[in-house]
This record gives sequence, structure tokens and C-alpha cells, in this order.
Amino acid sequence: SIDTMVIHFPEGLHLNEPMDFVIFNSDYGEFELTASENDLKNELTIIRKLSYPAGLYPKSDYDKIKNFFDAMRRTETLSLVLVP
Repeated sequence: SIDTMVIHFPEGLHLNEPMDFVIFNSDYGEFELTASENDLKNELTIIRKLSYPAGLYPKSDYDKIKNFFDAMRRTETLSLVLVP
């Protein structure tokens, strides 16, 4: 799945520092998070991509699968700091 979010903020404000590109790859899926400001610096576009193979996994893989989804979930708590 692909999610795209566009965040608009008042003119004269911009990100304090650019967001980092995040990517996780494992046998259980791939996750990417990208962000880019537009030229006017009043809009941020965030794109999240998630893909994972369907299937049945052994019970012994539970911790590895959970770690993948926990790492992806931690990106949900990233903060953006706007400055003049």
C-alpha cells in the first residue's frame, strides 16, 4: 500500500531540518518513508510505502515479524519542527 500526506503550513515557516529517508527491508516486508518540501517551503509531502508477502510463518518467526512492524510503527511518532 502507498499513503501520501500533504501538510500545509503558514508562509514564512519551514522545517528546522529535513526529514530523514527511512527504509526497512526484511523477509517479512519492505517499508519506505520519504518526505520532501516544495520550493515555496510551505508544504511537505510525506509518502509511506508498505509491502509484505502473504503467507504463513512459523511461530518461531513471531519476534522478527513483530520487530519489523514495531520499527515501522515508530516512524508514526516522528516530530516536525517549524521555524521562521
